Amino acid sequence: MTGRVPSREPLTTANKALRELQEWLRDQCNRTRQGYRTLAEQVGCHATTLQRAASGETVPKLQTVLNYAGAYDASPEEARRLCVGL
Repeated sequence: MTGRVPSREPLTTANKALRELQEWLRDQCNRTRQGYRTLAEQVGCHATTLQRAASGETVPKLQTVLNYAGAYDASPEEARRLCVGL
């Protein structure tokens, strides 16, 4: 399961800022079609950490979000902006 790209299951959080962040995280992964395992190897963390971050069930650490941005060649500024409201 951790090697797959994120599912498109609906996010259940009522927190608008968290929902926006989770959608952005999923979009980064889906854009490149790389799974959590591949990303985890690139950034040096566990695939489960990345999966949880994109699940919408928890608030990820800023460093995890920055890891996504770095691995997917996405904007670290956008990653920080999305984390500010949490």
